[in-house]
Amino acid sequence: MFICFEGLDSSGKETQAKLLVKALKKKKYKVLHLDFPNYKTPIGKLIKRFLEHKVDIDNGTLALLYAADRKYHQKVIKRALEEGKIVVVDRYIYSNLAYQGAFPNISVNWLASIESDVTFPDLVFMVDIPVKVSLKRKKKKDRYERDKRFLEKVRESYIEMANGTLRPFRRYGDYSEWIMVDGTKEMKTIHEQILQDVLERIPRKEILEEFEEG
Repeated sequence: MFICFEGLDSSGKETQAKLLVKALKKKKYKVLHLDFPNYKTPIGKLIKRFLEHKVDIDNGTLALLYAADRKYHQKVIKRALEEGKIVVVDRYIYSNLAYQGAFPNISVNWLASIESDVTFPDLVFMVDIPVKVSLKRKKKKDRYERDKRFLEKVRESYIEMANGTLRPFRRYGDYSEWIMVDGTKEMKTIHEQILQDVLERIPRKEILEEFEEG
């Protein structure tokens, strides 16, 4: 099973991804946890320099860098799924659509085309918060996190993806289930609902394997 967390920065998605991983491991599931972008890779380090205003990169090239960062990890993701592990990622291909797609000169269809051959998630949790909440929670802001109007466009795209009106990856076989989560609720309440949603959707084969190993 492949699970993805998306949303604005400071929405709580990172925390919820970590809590889910911890809960699943406690229940004896094998889990692979990844964060995107991965700032430890050469590509990720360049992206981080951009976000910190240390280097300038045009929007199209930046989108390709984000895509390349995820492409770099495809073998790891596929291998984990083949081994029966549950893969949990904090951000994935949909972040490119939401953020890079918010620029007027970038087509969401083009963004989808450059990552058309990735492994698609089974389940996507979109942890939603108002932009004003994101800005209030985030103390140290990167290049994207200072522009309220830009972030409103990003949030709008996420909402459209969650409700099914923006799904450019569908033509490539992406039929991920989206669940919108209210990120303004208590952390424990959000976690309990997410865990319940996941446990209800874990394939029977994985449940049987867990039972047999236990």
